[in-house]
Amino acid sequence: MALNKCFIPRNSGDRISFGLFVVLVHAVAFYELFVILPYIDYERTGTFWFHTAAGLFIYFNVMLSFVQLILIDSSTANQVLPTLLQPGWRYCSQCQTNSPPRSSHCWVCDICVTRRDHHCTFTGNCVGHQNQHYFFSLLIYLLIGAVYCNYLNFDYTFEVLGGLNFTAIFTMVVPMLSWALNFSGAVGFFAAFISATCIISMVLFTVLLIYHGRNLLCGQTCIERSSSIHEYDLGSWKRNVESLLGERWLAVLLFPALKYQQTSGLEFKTHLVKQM
Repeated sequence: MALNKCFIPRNSGDRISFGLFVVLVHAVAFYELFVILPYIDYERTGTFWFHTAAGLFIYFNVMLSFVQLILIDSSTANQVLPTLLQPGWRYCSQCQTNSPPRSSHCWVCDICVTRRDHHCTFTGNCVGHQNQHYFFSLLIYLLIGAVYCNYLNFDYTFEVLGGLNFTAIFTMVVPMLSWALNFSGAVGFFAAFISATCIISMVLFTVLLIYHGRNLLCGQTCIERSSSIHEYDLGSWKRNVESLLGERWLAVLLFPALKYQQTSGLEFKTHLVKQM
């Protein structure tokens, strides 16, 4: 499996998104560990250590999926490509090579990507055949983490903000404006900011997981969905999932550290012919 040589995104817009993601994830993680958990269980009994272990498990899987999504190269650069144009293949004038079915050229990465789904601005890398399972694992654990943090934060946030009232809701919706208008102090602002981040993240990751999950179940990429291409739909959601993630697809999604045998990404089964 080929790896990208550069960890930091080359594109300036991707660098900003990358930095924002890293800062927010760690800000929330440290906030939960050093503010919320001592508030919930100051004596550090079993409850404290249970939440700590659960939080570290979520954090580990988020960061593992994030790093792997950056490092694993799904491009055609390290693939052995035929010199003669094969059925279903196309010639990419930018790469000056023949590109396999379901691949497309990314104008940010400046390379063709096998089974290209989309360009992820938070990682500065394209989501394709070789790393898409890490993208799904990342979404799953980010959603679990956001829901878990909202559950832990609720009592502390509204205690700091003085209960459930207009000022508290206003501070949650626009924490920076609330701080500027002196509706809340520094502690209240930070608590509201973290809580608002977790709530917005929960909604965002839910929408993304539904959208991309639907594509996975239907055997489509984002590009194929926008172009109404259905020829790679194998007729059942299970076969579509297994075509990308293998028979142990659930374990692969929930435990991204697991390895599984992947295909090359140069040919795919279709409902029209046995092999494309």
